[in-house]
This record gives sequence, C-alpha cells and structure tokens, in this order.
Amino acid sequence: MITRRWFLSTGLPAIAVAGCVRSEPPPTEQAPGTAERQPAPASSTAARVHLNLAHYPEVLCQVSWFLAAERGFFAQQGLDVEFHKPDVSKPRGHSFQPPWVLGPDGPVRTDAMPIEYPALEEMASGMLDYYVVAGEHSGCRQLVIPTSSLIRSVADLQGKRVGLRPQEDTLVWQFLIGPLKPGTGPTEWVRPPFEGGIDLPRELEWVKQEFAAGRIEAYIGADPVPEILVADGLARRLASNTWTPPLNGWYCCMLSVRRELVDQHPDLPGRFTRAIRAAAARVEKNPAEEVAFLVEKGYFSPSTRQDLSARLLGEYVWATTGRIEQDLERYFQLLKDAGRIPAAASPRELVKRVYRPAEA
Repeated sequence: MITRRWFLSTGLPAIAVAGCVRSEPPPTEQAPGTAERQPAPASSTAARVHLNLAHYPEVLCQVSWFLAAERGFFAQQGLDVEFHKPDVSKPRGHSFQPPWVLGPDGPVRTDAMPIEYPALEEMASGMLDYYVVAGEHSGCRQLVIPTSSLIRSVADLQGKRVGLRPQEDTLVWQFLIGPLKPGTGPTEWVRPPFEGGIDLPRELEWVKQEFAAGRIEAYIGADPVPEILVADGLARRLASNTWTPPLNGWYCCMLSVRRELVDQHPDLPGRFTRAIRAAAARVEKNPAEEVAFLVEKGYFSPSTRQDLSARLLGEYVWATTGRIEQDLERYFQLLKDAGRIPAAASPRELVKRVYRPAEA
C-alpha cells in the first residue's frame, strides 16, 4: 500500500508545480523521516526563555504544541511555556490566531504561533511581527459536499455557494477550482454569522443546517469538523490539502516566532522547532495514544471523537520535507498573482524577509 508519507518523500517531486524549480533541501531542514530522532538538548549556557502561547481547544493541528509541553520537550530545550486563551477581541489581520492572548494580568503578546499562507502578506510588510522558522505539517483542511450532491469535481464549484469559517481564506481553494469557465459565474463564498474563537458544536450545527436548507453546496473546514460530517453520513469528501495535489505537497501550517524574541535569542527558532519535531514524532508513531493522553490532560474535551482524530493525525505528514523555502515562494507567488502583494515583488526576496531557518 502506498502511504501519503511515502508519496510526499518519493513521488511528489515528479509532479512538482509547473514553474517551481526543485533544488536540494537546504541544510537547515532535515531529510524526511528524521523527525523520530531524539532532539539534542539546548546548550547548558542557553538562556531560558518564557513563551506565552495560545490554546485553541479541539484544534487537531496543535497537538504537537500541547505534547511538547506535556512530554517535556519544551523544557528540554530551555523553554518555559504557558498556554492562555486567545484574545479574540483584538484584530488578527490575516492570521488565524490573534497575536495576543489573555494572561493572568491581562492581554500579553503571543510569542509563537502556527501560521498559514494568508499571514505572509502582513509578515512581508512588517505589520505582523513574526518570522517563519520551519514548516510544521501538511494537511488539516477538507472540502466536503452533501452526500446527495451531484457535484463530482472541484471544478464543478464554479458558480456555486461554498461555506467556510469566518477566518478561512479562499485563495488556495480558488486556485484548486481553476480559472472561470465560459458560461459559469464565480464561486460565492458564504461565511457563518458568528465571529470569535473556534466553537466546534456551533460550527457543526451551522453546516448541517445550511446543507439541509440548500443554502450552501460545499463546505471548507478544518479538521475534525469535515471528517465528523463524513463519518456521520452527512457529507462526502471532494478535496483536501491532505490528499489533493498540489496542496497535499505544501506545508499547510508553519511555525512562527515573534521577531523581537528571535532577534534577542538567535538560537530560539532551533530550540522551539526541535521540541515540536520531537512531539510530532510521537504523533506519527502512535496518534491514538497521544490523542487519549491529551484528552486526559484536558487539552481536548472528553467528547472528542478519539478514533477519528487519531486517524486524521496519522494521515498528516509531520516529518520535514526539505521544501519550506519553496513552499513559501509558491505561496508568495499565489499572493502576487492575486494582487495582494505588489506585482514587482520577488517571491524569493520576500522569503528572505520573513524566513529565519530554525537551525541557523
């Protein structure tokens, strides 16, 4: 059986996106499969660093962050972390997480957070003061349609109404749908009438109601919501960035650290990334055990669909791919083609502006 991890490390280079030149992995990225190595501890002379991090309950793609804290990998790297509720009252721009969390004495800055491609626009301009330090994983989004739908391909979504979360960006999905065909209208993006933090029960109920009423013909969501809809027989999967090329070969989530901290502690990107990699290795090895552990520790609720969550996490590619700079270039090119960054901007130069290699 061909696994997705085998496909990304062996088969993907043969179908690289046109126009992107494949080069050897940069020396700052490990080869695929090395995430299972035990990370070297931080130097005994390295200063301990305190990090305030956001905790979004039920968000599967943050499991490595929670495990790095609970399994001692952050501490091993000389990092003292605290998880807080995100301060959703403050603007977040194009970032899924706000750059503020609610500390015990009020709002404090989020020191590190997973970011996705929409944030690159403001990172390049300096409005979002973080550096990308490494890729984290591929996968975590699905595009689903009602079980009874006659839609058969992503291209069929032209002219259709597609639901998505308030902070979800449409660019990569429009890229996947493709150029507008003659006789069809543009895709209409429909967002739920609620803002703020992530609320899985509310999101699930909204999608069910919109599907039943025929007000949306597809939904794009983050795991586990789409998978729950599929498992319960209410939807079927049309595409995802876990399985659908070329998105399945690009990092979905990337690790970022606040610029001021990186400037103060140049070794921080490497220390932080090594802790995350060590935790990710545990997820790769036994996702069911790690999901159960996080439920026990209170990071996930007792009602978590553990078998479903473990299966999803087992499909992500957590090991390093050696393509983080190429992925960033691809995303910047998409943003450039969409007119979100100046036409004269060089994707390669923008990568240099926002990326600080974890092992530098």
